[in-house]
Amino acid sequence: MRMRRFLRALPVEKENLLLLVPDRRFEEAFRDKMSAIKYKRRYDRARELHERRSEDVERKLMLMEDKFVETPQDELASSFPTSSTSIPFRC
Repeated sequence: MRMRRFLRALPVEKENLLLLVPDRRFEEAFRDKMSAIKYKRRYDRARELHERRSEDVERKLMLMEDKFVETPQDELASSFPTSSTSIPFRC
């Protein structure tokens, strides 16, 4: 659009110069194509990040489960405060 205005302002044969400038339909189609490419890139990037996050969450949950299963019951019981040092629980 700007290029077309610039070329129209030049003092030369306008018919020959306007053939060098793409028409509006081409500009719109080109803009639409570029928008589609940008949208696809954003969509793919968001999908990839979502997959990574869900894999990380799943990995962390599996590690937590493994740590809980691997912890012997004696260590688990000793990690909780005893009733003599803590405040008793009342309903």
